[in-house]
Amino acid sequence: MCEAMQRLSAVSFRGGATIRRRPLHSCQHPVSIDNDLSFRFSCSTKDQISSPQISTALHETFIAHSDCPSSRHVTSSKYPNISSMSCSTESNYFNDTNHVPNAQNFQRKSKGRIEHSIYSRALKTPGNSSYAKTVASRRSYGDHRLRRARPQREGTTDSIASSERVLVPRCAASTKILCLFLPMLMFMLILDCAHASICIDRFQCETGEEKRVVKCTDPSIDLVPMCLSPGLLQLSLHQTKIHALYLVSLRFYTDLRHVNLSDNEINHIDAKSFECQPNLEELHLANNKLARLNADTFLGLHNLTVLSLRGNQLMEIPDTTFEHLSRLEMLDLSHNRLHSIGDQAFQPLGLLRVLQLSNNMLDAVPAQALSQVPYLAELSLGTNNFSTLLAEDLAPLSYLTSLDLSGAPLRDGLHAGSFSSLKDLRLLRLDDCGLKAVPTEALGVLDRLESLYLNRNDFVELGPQILDKNRRLQIIEIVGCPELERMSSETFKSNLDLRKVIIARNPKLWIIPAGTFRFLTQMTYLDLHANNLMTLQRDVAVWNDIPIWLLHENPFECNCSIAWLREQLDINSSKPAVLCVTPQRLSGKALATTEIADVSCGMGPATQGLMIGAIVVVLLAVLIGVILVLLFRHRRPLLREMFKRPEWNARNEWNGRCSGSTCSRDLRAYPPDYPEYIMASHKPVPVTEL
Repeated sequence: MCEAMQRLSAVSFRGGATIRRRPLHSCQHPVSIDNDLSFRFSCSTKDQISSPQISTALHETFIAHSDCPSSRHVTSSKYPNISSMSCSTESNYFNDTNHVPNAQNFQRKSKGRIEHSIYSRALKTPGNSSYAKTVASRRSYGDHRLRRARPQREGTTDSIASSERVLVPRCAASTKILCLFLPMLMFMLILDCAHASICIDRFQCETGEEKRVVKCTDPSIDLVPMCLSPGLLQLSLHQTKIHALYLVSLRFYTDLRHVNLSDNEINHIDAKSFECQPNLEELHLANNKLARLNADTFLGLHNLTVLSLRGNQLMEIPDTTFEHLSRLEMLDLSHNRLHSIGDQAFQPLGLLRVLQLSNNMLDAVPAQALSQVPYLAELSLGTNNFSTLLAEDLAPLSYLTSLDLSGAPLRDGLHAGSFSSLKDLRLLRLDDCGLKAVPTEALGVLDRLESLYLNRNDFVELGPQILDKNRRLQIIEIVGCPELERMSSETFKSNLDLRKVIIARNPKLWIIPAGTFRFLTQMTYLDLHANNLMTLQRDVAVWNDIPIWLLHENPFECNCSIAWLREQLDINSSKPAVLCVTPQRLSGKALATTEIADVSCGMGPATQGLMIGAIVVVLLAVLIGVILVLLFRHRRPLLREMFKRPEWNARNEWNGRCSGSTCSRDLRAYPPDYPEYIMASHKPVPVTEL
């Protein structure tokens, strides 16, 4: 069942095949939207009724007056003459079935009885020209035509109250065709909305909870469909071609709680477009082309808690922009072109907890505007143009728990008191801030800090105890620092509560000293991947006590220095592959798939054979050298032995050899009984003594 417009006149599809028609009253006044033209219909049929797509024309031409505070005048760019057409000739259009094109065809398609009422109510206020002209018209043509009873067919009921009258203007001959076209246009709108499934199927929408949740991503949609269920709770028109929100775009959907119009081409929002959505809680307008907001843009959204204007073209926020959003808790203004925020722009937002101002063009921290939201819990100011952060900039935000300054050029802009008022800060992001060293002094006042992100800065070294005052730190991330080369074994000596450490993608970090993480007994996640580590000592950490650790994408040299890692990978086989870079025979091979012998300090068979051969050659050379040295040192005794005089043997035989004048002999042993005196040496007696 489709109920497209609430508390207006009714059209219903039931049994039978008749068309009930009412006489039309003549008029002398122009047909315009200011006549408070109102219409309502409800449908209950199982038939699929097709009709031309005329929602676009009606959307820009008419306004349906419901229970919202006041109606609005809407002009049409496509049909400029409709709102100013003069009528002077009587037309009894609905009295003649011949004037209704394809009436019989419609009866066959619908197979139901249609009861309709289209009426115009002049505002009964003193001096109202429309009311005066209507009264004059009634007097001219008589009220008896409006009160004339019409016979009813058997088995039918009249669902139209007797006080409801159809007031359609008289038309001049030159505009008669157009005057006839207008009722038919509204009649076709009734057909267009006879069943919500037709609209949903046409735009390829997804539905849920009895069509109270609708999601459409059809790029052919360029206006908010007007033929959905008026009891709609959630509407998502994501990635369509909607270019504007008009006053009547959402006027029939008064029960909406969640609206997503992100990723469209919306560049304009009529004032009071959300006046009839008092229950709306979330409004997403991200990634559109909005360049300006005014005081009445969000009028009526008294219960809105989430507003996303991310990725638009806003350049400034006036003081009165959010004056109707007293219950807003989350506001996203990131990725705009903001260079100015009014000092009182956030004053109505007393309940605001999350504020996103990153990726704008702010030259300074909007301290005055931020002072209006002292209970702010999360603030993002990254990627703006300010280069310094003073203590007074964030002084009123004593309840802040999360601060994101990523992308702000704070190379020399952090001072000792920059965070002095943020006693409750739990999370701090300083990514891409151009820092050359960890700001130990500025961070020292954050004794409750739990998460710190220092990615993509210009650190060269991580010195000892750089975070000695942040003893509650649980998460630290240092990723993508192009100049980081080394770190101390005492870098995290004071941070014994660390649970998650990520030091990755630092292309110059080549060494991590032994014991760096060994005493972090609470650690459950260690990521050292994609550094320049060629080796890693076993006692860097207690690896068996860390459930998740990552070492992949390092240029490891697979030798005996990481043989322990090969064994560890057998235990933790689910880790990402650690590849060998050297030696050449193991290059590109996963360390876990190598043999223990491949990464041991021993050598391969071929190398061992060469080494043995070399050792044998060396030993032989040494032996030969020793022999030669001995021969050289004992050359005189050997020569003397060779040139000794010959001697007699035991038989008194000459046993020697003579060569020229030189003789040599072999000494023979004398028998034991040979006289000793003969063996004794005797001094010769000189001849003179004889």
